[in-house]
Amino acid sequence: MKNTWPILVFISLLFFNGSAAASISGDWKLAPVPGAFGVGFSENDTSWWASDESTVFERACLFDDIFRFGADGSFSNVMGGQSWIEQWQGNDTDSCSILVAPHDGSNTATYIYDKPGRTITIAGLGA
Repeated sequence: MKNTWPILVFISLLFFNGSAAASISGDWKLAPVPGAFGVGFSENDTSWWASDESTVFERACLFDDIFRFGADGSFSNVMGGQSWIEQWQGNDTDSCSILVAPHDGSNTATYIYDKPGRTITIAGLGA
């Protein structure tokens, strides 16, 4: 049986395509500011871990990644040649490094945006 943890990931995204449309379709990036993302036990809680000022510089290769939400429900990560790669992905250290499958944006993925529920569900290996 798979373990499940009641941990939520809080991510603050900067709208990148210049439109304030009601839909979320378009290209998004992490906002390059402290507190842009974190992990906690309830909505908007980053008490377990939160990005800080040093994270913005240390993980610059993560903050330039694009999260592409297609109007047709498709989702893709556009990361260039590097992103933040951790030891559990086979990297020697947690650092900016070459992409590792399946977290390299190569797999097909989809998303469902629930505006009233304020949730985005992404489905796809490595997405």
